Amino acid sequence: MFVENSIEREILERRWFYRFALPGGRQTDLYIPPELELIHDTRRRMMFGVLDPLLSQTWPEVTCLDVACHEGYFTHHLAARGCKRVLGVDARADHVYSANLIRKAYGQTNVEYRQLNIFDINPNDFESFDVVLMFGLLYHLENPIGALRTVKALTRKVCLVETQIAPGLEGDIDWGSYQWSRQMHGSLAVIDEPDIDENPEAGLAGIALVPSVTALFWIMKRLGFTKCEAVAPPEDAHEQLACRKRMMIAGYVDG
Repeated sequence: MFVENSIEREILERRWFYRFALPGGRQTDLYIPPELELIHDTRRRMMFGVLDPLLSQTWPEVTCLDVACHEGYFTHHLAARGCKRVLGVDARADHVYSANLIRKAYGQTNVEYRQLNIFDINPNDFESFDVVLMFGLLYHLENPIGALRTVKALTRKVCLVETQIAPGLEGDIDWGSYQWSRQMHGSLAVIDEPDIDENPEAGLAGIALVPSVTALFWIMKRLGFTKCEAVAPPEDAHEQLACRKRMMIAGYVDG
């Protein structure tokens, strides 16, 4: 009990991005505005709205990968569902340290965390995972297509991608001459993220490309996902997900 109490004490002395209800009965304090907390709960409910019907009674056999796991909120909830193994990776050492505090507080032996940038992941070094999560990451990346290519290679059954969505641009574009054209399959918005050193939620590159929903569907299908579906938000969803300025896309892999 002394080890568990000391861990909870360290957790409670800090402020967190996510709300965790600790085994001792207290909850973590947040550093985000109260109105933003709903987005975490919305994403969690949407996630299980897809995974529970798909995986049914097989949770004890399921393996999961959470890319850009942050403090381990979704990793923690997947582990609590009874997954065989959940691996969370994040590029920031502080996030991995925080996630491990939560893991130790709950005594979750089916969870592992590693400090790893998605662009340093070689899919050949891993077995594939039944479930892959990529929440809140894609719109912070300067190479979102490369990141999607990596998670596709690691997905055995379903990949859930949750991201901000850019306004769409479609139609035809001249391709070398006015006599030839190519169809545009959506668009990517260029975003400046100047606060990468001060903001632990910002991307690491300072430049991000955010896909439109048409582009995201087209890219995922082009990369080999056999079916892609938009996950419906609940009626009381966070406003960004409710109005489809953020979306969660489920990409399925046959077999």
